[in-house]
Amino acid sequence: MGQQVAMVSKIVGKHKYGLCIWGDNVQKVTAICYFFTLLFYGMGYFKTLVIRTTVPEHITTYDYTISISMATVYFVLAILFAVIGSLFLYVKSNREMTSDRREKPS
Repeated sequence: MGQQVAMVSKIVGKHKYGLCIWGDNVQKVTAICYFFTLLFYGMGYFKTLVIRTTVPEHITTYDYTISISMATVYFVLAILFAVIGSLFLYVKSNREMTSDRREKPS
């Protein structure tokens, strides 16, 4: 068990706050989350364009239920990744502010 923890710590890396995700890689994780936000938003938008282009035709419920569901899923994923990315930024800035307060004498 101890060897496995040592291997994981060696691979992932350690930071004074725990795993390295809270260290210098937060900007990278946030950028990746925001990239996925834009990607899923674009995919949802293009799914809605499919529905908009066929409005003059006769629309059957069965044909476009999957497209509407997929667009909704893409928009929900976009919101989820935006919230996760913002949470990473908030936690990092909050930790930096609390560490600055600890270092300054009162």
